[in-house]
Amino acid sequence: MPLAAKPPDCTVPSTQAESLRMPLVSVIMPTFNRLQFLAPAVDSVRAQTYTDWELIIADDGSDAASRAYLQTLHAPPRVRVIWLAHSGRPAMARNAALREAHGEYVAFLDSDDIWLPRKLERQIGSLRRHPQREWSYTAFAVVDAADQPKRASPARNRPVVSGWITEKMLE
Repeated sequence: MPLAAKPPDCTVPSTQAESLRMPLVSVIMPTFNRLQFLAPAVDSVRAQTYTDWELIIADDGSDAASRAYLQTLHAPPRVRVIWLAHSGRPAMARNAALREAHGEYVAFLDSDDIWLPRKLERQIGSLRRHPQREWSYTAFAVVDAADQPKRASPARNRPVVSGWITEKMLE
């Protein structure tokens, strides 16, 4: 999640005026015809212990069934769906959502991925403890259709790196 300036306080808004302020984290989710994965992905955002977020879903011209589900999610300002003509280029959908983002941090979530409940809490906490860091990434696990970890999960074979890691990440 990239960092943009000093983040405001992380408390959950308690008044209507406070609820109109911008969220700290914008979650960007591109999607195309992923109906079977969308609900668990969206639910994993809603289940976050850190609650100062907005979810922007960029639909890349999905079929009618996927669009019907996405229409049930569209609830500005917390959850917004951007309707795009199909391009077949997830980066275009991500960028369209990014242009609509209001958060000081941006978190990317693919529509077939699921976050653990404390993901945002831990990342925001880490970034705040280390203000010199401008972004972070997390480990992951590859699971099968029954949510069981696959044997050779790539996350287990990658070392944890810190400091100036751009070159290490690109390798």
